[in-house]
Amino acid sequence: MPLLAVLIGFVVLIAVEHSGGRDAPPWDQEFFRHVRERMAHDFVWGMGDDRRAWEAYFEAMNAWVRTYDRFAEVVPPWDVERAREDSSGQYMGIGIRIEEPAAPPVESIRILGVKPGGPAAEAGIVVGEEIVAVGDRRVSELWPAEPETPESGFDLRPLQRAIRGPEETTVRLGVRDPGTGTERAVDVNRAQIDSGSIFAARLVDEEPPIGYVRVAGFQASTARDLRAAVEKLLEKGMRSLVLDLRSNRGGLLDQAVEVADLFLDHGTIVRQRGRLREFTDLREAQADGTLSATLPLAVLINDEAASASEILAAALRDHRRAVLVGERSYGKFLVQIVEEVPMDVGVALFKRTTSIYETPLGHHYQRAPLRNGDDPLAGIAPDLYVPFSKDERKQLHARFLHEYYADWNPQAQPEPGEPFVDRQLAAARALLRGETYYPRMAPAPKE
Repeated sequence: MPLLAVLIGFVVLIAVEHSGGRDAPPWDQEFFRHVRERMAHDFVWGMGDDRRAWEAYFEAMNAWVRTYDRFAEVVPPWDVERAREDSSGQYMGIGIRIEEPAAPPVESIRILGVKPGGPAAEAGIVVGEEIVAVGDRRVSELWPAEPETPESGFDLRPLQRAIRGPEETTVRLGVRDPGTGTERAVDVNRAQIDSGSIFAARLVDEEPPIGYVRVAGFQASTARDLRAAVEKLLEKGMRSLVLDLRSNRGGLLDQAVEVADLFLDHGTIVRQRGRLREFTDLREAQADGTLSATLPLAVLINDEAASASEILAAALRDHRRAVLVGERSYGKFLVQIVEEVPMDVGVALFKRTTSIYETPLGHHYQRAPLRNGDDPLAGIAPDLYVPFSKDERKQLHARFLHEYYADWNPQAQPEPGEPFVDRQLAAARALLRGETYYPRMAPAPKE
C-alpha cells in the first residue's frame, strides 16, 4: 500500500506538470498552482493570515529576479518607506541618534546624538538621556523577548516606527536622566530630517591649508551639502582638498553626477549603456554651478567604495582633476532603476539593472563574472596604492562610526585605545603638499 501511494502521487505530479504546456514559462506551469493549493489544504499548522501569504509571495519574487540579477529587489509595501529613506537620506522624525542594544529584553534606549536645531533639540531632549516609553508603551513592550534567530541581531525598526510619523504630528516620549533616575514626558513635533552624508569637514593641514571631507553616500542632499562644506573650507583659506569616498557604497546616480560637476566645468562625466535605447544616456559637466575647476584634489578609495562613488572617482581621474589614493574599488559599474508598482496591498518597489556605465575615457570595471568576489580586475586601481591591514580597517570603521555620532554630538569622544594613524590620508596629504612625486595634477585641456 505505501508503494502504491507513492506511485500514484508520482503519476499525479507528472500530469500536473505537463498540464501547463511544455512552452509555458515556469511561473505559468500548473504545478505552481498545485503546490500552492496543496500547501494551503494539507499543511499541518495551516498557512496563517493574508500578511504571511503576501510575505511568501514577495520572497518568491525576490528569489526569482535575483536568479538573473543579483542587484534586483522587490520591496513589499510595508518596507517601501524604509527603502525611500535609505535612498533619499530623509525621513519624518525627531532628529536623534540612538544606541543599538545588544539584544532584548530592553528597558531603555540611550540617546547618543541630537540634531542641532531639530525637533528633539527644540523640545529640550539632550544627549545621554534614555528613552523609556513612546506614547503609552514602554520600550520593553516594543520587542519580543528573544530575537527570531541568534544571527538576526537587534532590530531597531519597531522603535523607529513608533517614533516616526507624518510631518507636523506629535509623539510623546518618556525620557529618563540616567544620573538621577528621574523620568519626564516630552512632546516632540515630527519634521523632515536629513540624516546627512557629509562628515568631518575640516582643515587637516594649516600650511599649506589642506581640507578634508568624507562623503558617506549619495543621497538627495549630498551635492548641496558638499558644496556648503567646501565653501566654508575655502573661506578658511583651503588650497587643496582630500575627498574621502572610502566605504561609500553608492546611492543616487544624479547626486554623483552633480558632485562631479562641482569640480568639472566641461566634458563627459559618465556614459550609460543599456540593451534598450531608453536606458542609454550621456551625462556632461556644465560650466554653470562649477565650484572650482582647478582646486587640487586627492580622492581616497577602498574595496568598499562602489557604484556611484566609482562614477565620481573615475570622472575626476579621467579628467586629470584628482589623484586616487588607497586600494582598488569594489567594481560595481551597473545602474538600477526603481519602479513604483501599485498592488492590492499597497505600492511595492521593483529595482532592476538596466544599464552599465563607463568612465569618460570608456573604461568599464564591473566584476566578471558577477558572482566572483575575488576578481582581480574588478574596480578602479588607485594611482597611489596604500593597502590597509585588517586591524587598520577596523580602526577606520570605528572612526567613521565616531564621526557619525559626533556630527550630532560635539562632545562625543572616540573609544579609548591606540591612536589611529590613517596612512592613506597621510599619503594623500603628502601628495597635495608636494612631498611625494606624482605627475602634475592639472586639469585636462578643454576640447
